[in-house]
Order: sequence, then structure tokens, then C-alpha cells
Amino acid sequence: MSLKVREKVLKVESLLGENVGQSVVQGYLELPASVEDIGRVIWLDAVPVIKDYGATEDRVVAEGHLRINLVYAAEAEDFEQRLYEVTWEDPVSFNHFVEIIGAQAGMKCSYDVSVLNVEWDLRPDRRTIDIEVLLTMLARVYQEQEYTVVESASIKPPKKLVLEDVPVHNNLEVACFPVREDINGNLAVLEDEERFETILKLKATPVVTDSRPSQGSLRLKGYCDVEAIVVTANAEVKKVRWEQVLPYEISVEDQRICDDFQVLKDFTLNLTGRIQAEGKELRLYGDLIGKITLVEKQESRMVLGLSGVNGVEIDSRRELVRFDNFVNEKSQQSSAQGVIELSENYPPIREIIDVNAVAHIIDYRIDEDKIFIDGNLDLSVIYLAHTEYENRPLYCAVFRNAIPIQQVIAVGGVLPGMRAEIDLEVLECYPDLINRETIEFEVTYRINTKVFQPLEEEVVVEAIELEEQDPDPPSITYVVVQEGDTLWKLAKKYNTTEEAILIANSWLREKEDFKLSEGEKVCIPRRGIKTMGR
Repeated sequence: MSLKVREKVLKVESLLGENVGQSVVQGYLELPASVEDIGRVIWLDAVPVIKDYGATEDRVVAEGHLRINLVYAAEAEDFEQRLYEVTWEDPVSFNHFVEIIGAQAGMKCSYDVSVLNVEWDLRPDRRTIDIEVLLTMLARVYQEQEYTVVESASIKPPKKLVLEDVPVHNNLEVACFPVREDINGNLAVLEDEERFETILKLKATPVVTDSRPSQGSLRLKGYCDVEAIVVTANAEVKKVRWEQVLPYEISVEDQRICDDFQVLKDFTLNLTGRIQAEGKELRLYGDLIGKITLVEKQESRMVLGLSGVNGVEIDSRRELVRFDNFVNEKSQQSSAQGVIELSENYPPIREIIDVNAVAHIIDYRIDEDKIFIDGNLDLSVIYLAHTEYENRPLYCAVFRNAIPIQQVIAVGGVLPGMRAEIDLEVLECYPDLINRETIEFEVTYRINTKVFQPLEEEVVVEAIELEEQDPDPPSITYVVVQEGDTLWKLAKKYNTTEEAILIANSWLREKEDFKLSEGEKVCIPRRGIKTMGR
């Protein structure tokens, strides 16, 4: 035979389902004995920390706890309010799930848990707070499968083939490594700053500077940008920033790592600190938590149809293949503007200390070469107020769904019916105080999109060139299995059926998928000959 067929084991995945679910987490917080009673809550933040997650029957489950940060002003008769910060690392646990029909234990899944709203109620003892946190989780479950498909075929001239194929682009997740690194260090108070008295808020952004893999190992290096809201020794509240501090390095050893893999990082840094050196230094402690995912980009083809020309007879076997074919990806930076008015619940603004924006995706639509994205921004403002009743008038105003986002991204090759995975990342938030009750915001953000085409195709998995048959073949032929032989190929080659071969070889029926091994001896009956087997 002159037909040469190249087969490939194709590892693919397809989205089984995705869903968004919400749940309410309730609990209470008790002040430690070392601090004063609460006069006024300034802000209360809740951050979900995931301990474990995974797919189970018809759902994705995430288990974890909330990390709570409270800043409040103590009661004072002389209007000299003292500001306190209290952090609870795990006061409230949660077990959040999202229903996805068809999910099973062990399936690959992804999740994104975030806080939509935090409500609290101060009890009469002024030392206990009841909290209610609204969580939302976007979960996806993927089916991972392997197919042996025909990637290409050729035949010796003068014979010719007619071949129909399609390109396959696949981003295959090779390995995922959990990350948990201790990060700590000292940060000196800048020369022109007053001594620090109290830390009200800490925020650290991990930055990766080098993540090049090599054969069998990965070294990842980076640093952190740190921001702090502090009270100084002269009772000022201000925001300070340190750049490129707290360096870190992560090492991973694994034989699966190759130098051409793409490295995806997903990190968060939970940071706590204390003031030392008589207010001139911060001692910081943190946990860098997240994961490193290695992705191999595969490009190949699948044969959909195969036939001969000018008397060449080709027979092929086809199977249905389902998977999500990667189409394209794009990152685009943009901005959104909006004007916010303080409600009557908040006093007028004297000075803005800090602002923060959180982006949410509501929906998207795919058109030809374009993706239309709808979302919104939650905003929060920490500021000093104009008021006669407090010496340290610190306030935090929160605005849910404050600024709408409507963005169009041009992505080549995308068509209606495809699906997208979209991540919205806030980069900067710029406030402009128009008057004491009005702020104009400009928020820059980055949209990261990946587009997939759900494919369902009958593809060629085996092919053979049919030769002229012996008009009087023997009743039984014994053959020694060669590399690449299958039950289907032997049946086609010797003009019989797979069922007949199985009947003639009872031992073969006991093997998984009736798979043949090189060197085995198989009895091939002529079509129509009945055998008792052996």
C-alpha cells in the first residue's frame, strides 16, 4: 500500500457549562479588649480567601473565609476622636457553590469569587458588629478528552488524494502549581514624612518581572508596590507609597516544564504590618497566595474527508469530535468617566485621601470581528470632611454601579456563535474634586479577552487504501499484528468484519476497546465464514 496516514493524539477541552451564583454570608465581629468602643464605623472591608475549590456532582464548590478590615473612630467627649484599625483574619467561613448541570468530581473547573456588598449593624454594646456579606461566584467546568485523529495523509504518485481538513488551535493546560509564599520586610518612613502613629489600611500589588521557564524548572521573580493610609504623629491622615519593594522569588521543579510554555500568573498578597523604630519604620508581613499555570500552545489540523482520484479507493472511519477551538485573544486598555454626587448621608469633602474602583462584567455579545462588552464600576472614596464636630473627620463613601462601561473590541476572526472569556482589570483611578459634594472620575482599565469556537465535527480517525481483493481468498488467515494495526484496518484489508474477527478471537473480546498489540497473532476469517473461536 502506498497510502501514508499521520495520526495524532489530540488533547482538547470544551466548556461543559458556566454559571453565576450569589450567596449571603453572615456573622459577627467582637472588638479585642485592648481597643476602645466604637463611636463611628468609617469603613469595613471583606476579602474572600479561598482554601479549597473543585467540581462535584452538578456544581462547583468553593470553601474559604472572609478577611475583615475595620477602621473606626472611638467615642470622645472632647471631639478628639481616636482612629483604630482592627483586622480579623478568619472570623466568618463560607461554603459557596454554583450549579452546573453535568459537572462531576475531578473535572477541571475555574472560579472567581468577589464581594458585591457589605452591610453591618453595630450592637448597643458598641463592641460587637453584625455583618452580612453578599458574595458572587462565576464558575466554569470543562470536559477534557483525548481523540486519536488523522492529521494528514499522502499517497505515492501517480496516485492522488482529495483531502479536506480544518486547522486546530489549542491552548492545553499542562500543569498548575499552587503558590503560597511568605513575604516580609521593613519599609522606612520617607524623609519628608512625619512619624507614623497608626496604620489604617495596607495594599500591596505583586509585580512579576521575570518568569521564563527552562527544561524541568521555573524561576519567577518579582517585587511589590505598597500603599498605606496612616495617621501621623501630628494627627494627619495621609496616603504613602513605596515602589519596587519586598522582592520575592518562586521556584518550581517539574519534569513537565518546557522552555516554550506560556506562564500564567494569578496572585494576591494579603499584607499586615506594625509600626516600629519610634514611628519611622513599618514592619510588614504577607502571604503571596495564588497559582502558576503552564500552557502549551498547539497548532495542528484534522482531516474531515479523504478520498482517492482516478481509480484509487480509500476507505475511512470517522468519529464525532467536540471541543472548543481557540480563535484569538486580545488585550485592550481603555477608560471610563463619570460624575458622582455625595448623598446627604455624607458630609462635604475637604480633601480626598484615596480612591478605589472595582470592575464588573454584566454581559457581552460577539459580532463579526467585534466583541461588545457591558459592565460597570463600583467606586469608593476615603476623604477628610468639612465638619465642626470631629478633629479627625475621616469618611469613606461607597458607590455601587457608579459608572457604566460599554466597550467594543476589534478581534480578528471572531463570529457570532463563538464564546469569550473576559477579564476586566482596573489599572488607575483618577478623581477630580469639582466641589465639596461632586467628584469627577476617570478610570483606566484593561480588558483581556480570549475567544473560542465550539466545534462539533465528524473527523477521520482511521484510513486505509483498498486493494484489489483475491477472488478466492482462504477461509482463514493468520496475521501478526504490526505497529498501527487496528481491528477496523484488519477488517477492511481482508474484506471481513470487525464482528467476525472478534468471534474468531475470543481472547480479544476481553481486552479494553479490543485494542491490538504489536506481535499478537490474530485469526482473520473470510467474510461469511463462521468460526468457533479459540
